[in-house]
Amino acid sequence: MVSLALGFEAADALAVLRSYAYASDRTLDALAADVVNGRLTAGRLAEDATSEH
Repeated sequence: MVSLALGFEAADALAVLRSYAYASDRTLDALAADVVNGRLTAGRLAEDATSEH
């Protein structure tokens, strides 16, 4: 789902999910549930993955 939306390979999409989960102090399972349920979009993940903090 995320890999298709972002145009990433599966391993890269998983890395984005893991880094987002780590940065937001959440579990990967909780984050994935938010993506599946539409509470977090792949676009938002991409924005945060490419932003400079």
